[in-house]
Amino acid sequence: MVPSHSQQQNDTKDKSSHITKTIKDIRKQIEKFSNINEATSLQTNLLAVNASIEASRAGEAGKGFSVVAQEVKRLATQSSENSRDFRDLITKRVSIAEQEIYKIEEKLLYNKAYTYIQTAKNLVQILIRSLYERSCDIRWWAKDSRIQNFFKGETSENINDLRMTLRSINQIYDVYSNILVLDATGKVLSCSQHETSFLQRNKSDKEWFINCMRSNSDNYYYVSSVVHNDVLNKNILVFAAPIYSKDRNHSEIIGVIAAYFDWEVQSQKILTTCHSITAEDYARSKFMFLDENKRIIASTDERDIGDIYLIDTAETSEENHDSKKQGYFLDEERNMVAYAECSGYQTYKGLGWMGLIHYQSE
Repeated sequence: MVPSHSQQQNDTKDKSSHITKTIKDIRKQIEKFSNINEATSLQTNLLAVNASIEASRAGEAGKGFSVVAQEVKRLATQSSENSRDFRDLITKRVSIAEQEIYKIEEKLLYNKAYTYIQTAKNLVQILIRSLYERSCDIRWWAKDSRIQNFFKGETSENINDLRMTLRSINQIYDVYSNILVLDATGKVLSCSQHETSFLQRNKSDKEWFINCMRSNSDNYYYVSSVVHNDVLNKNILVFAAPIYSKDRNHSEIIGVIAAYFDWEVQSQKILTTCHSITAEDYARSKFMFLDENKRIIASTDERDIGDIYLIDTAETSEENHDSKKQGYFLDEERNMVAYAECSGYQTYKGLGWMGLIHYQSE
């Protein structure tokens, strides 16, 4: 069985780690040997000096011993010099080996970084494609005759029909926490869920409502940034579109339809399932989505939401064919951070969002 690319990389990494450990052990042994040899040479030198002194005191009788003492001193000095030369030579070779290992580790890091950059890009593109489909949903519903017909006359039967229509839509499209229909004043006329909390409430001060009422096209839609909804007690995205009358002679905006996209659940599904990272690497990784202000809007550990993530793009950033930034860098603890900005999908520009993966080093 031919090992996979990931397995080959792991094998190379293991061998590299083993060699690095062996080199460190060799360096320690060299230092230990050199220190012992230096100490032995020093002691031998001292003994030779003492022997020379005693030989001098002995006069004529100590001349022969003095010659031996000088020879011992010479050999001790030579041994010390040989020890230093050997240490310098081996240390130089070890340094070269360490440099080669460093190059291998850098190559492994680059390969992993490339994989993670592509993963970050794929994740954010999957997200953006999903959000594009949501923009299609809201524009389609705004033109649904069952919803438009409601504005011809607010009878109890029409109100019930609209309620059942919205509930039916929400059952099929369960990525939404609620779907609202509002009149031109911003009053909620009907919704698919949580009626007691939403009905008759006025949303005319909301940016999505204001922009829809100012639009001049029945193909217009609005999508918010990630916001917290106090009633639902969760983070959502609001998709909204104007509802135009069907009068051929005089078309005007008669209301707005808005859908609350369940951001917390849906973003987690993408981050945790839409990737091919190994289980071992995934355990070391934190996957995130950042908005256009580099604010964390989703993460696999669901922590630090709302915090700004500082991205170092000084040396490792590059632009892909869509002129979007992507790259990687090492943080202060030498953990790898890979990122990629979305390139939009169809008519959906993607809000300038980014996929980011933080990989914890060993």
